[in-house]
Amino acid sequence: MLKNENAKFETPDFNKFAGSYDRFLTLIAPVGEAIIEKLPANLDTFHILDVACGTGEPGLTLASRHPSATIESIDAAQNMIAIATQKAKDRQMLNISFQRMSAEQTTFAPNTFDYIISRFGLGMFGDTQRSAAEAHRILKPGGKMVVAVWHDMSLNTLFRTMAEMRQQILDKPKQPIVASPGAQAEEHFAAAGLSIVSANTFSWHYHFATLSDLEAMVCTSLTNMLRVHPEQLRDETEGDETTAKIIQNFAQYKDDRGAYLIPHTCLLIEAQK
Repeated sequence: MLKNENAKFETPDFNKFAGSYDRFLTLIAPVGEAIIEKLPANLDTFHILDVACGTGEPGLTLASRHPSATIESIDAAQNMIAIATQKAKDRQMLNISFQRMSAEQTTFAPNTFDYIISRFGLGMFGDTQRSAAEAHRILKPGGKMVVAVWHDMSLNTLFRTMAEMRQQILDKPKQPIVASPGAQAEEHFAAAGLSIVSANTFSWHYHFATLSDLEAMVCTSLTNMLRVHPEQLRDETEGDETTAKIIQNFAQYKDDRGAYLIPHTCLLIEAQK
């Protein structure tokens, strides 16, 4: 994940991550709400696609608020799709469905969707250029995309700080993080034939009530997203070194009550076919 001569922005194994992914949903919920707020108030009869839906959000929220809309959701990780499908079944939601499919190559017919939404599914991992071209293909004429992307990974504060911790744990020299593919999202959307309607930053905070909550998230993420082997974390934990590193690296975000408020900023893009 770190920049070197042959650096690549490596995609985590989201099938392994699926079981603990819901820990992230509360943290990124404000971004889902910001996306939904950009959609029309009345979505009756609209056909909407949620790309890289993870375990179901924000598509499930959108479907519950607009029972006359049809929501289709896709993700490349089958385990994510299985969890999302079970959620819809448990809630008896009939206007949303889930399929395993990548953003770069779908099986939908041309001119299918009124809206495409995505919360960090386009422009963090994968081929943003191919995804933009595919979105253009399956959007109806006049249809819109509303997506959130990490355009500057230094503003993805939790991820950036964990990447720095990873270097400490693995005893590697400090290096800058590889740029996110989202940095070129606007360029790729325009090249695909989509008109940029708006592109504005959106800021919010990840909130962890206690150090234990933060530590649980960091250890899960280091293992599943940044591919630190669990044995390395266990070795650190036995000497309280992992906790000490978390306290040190996140000290500036701790408030007077012992909670951690970690600022994040992403880019919300609205584009039209």
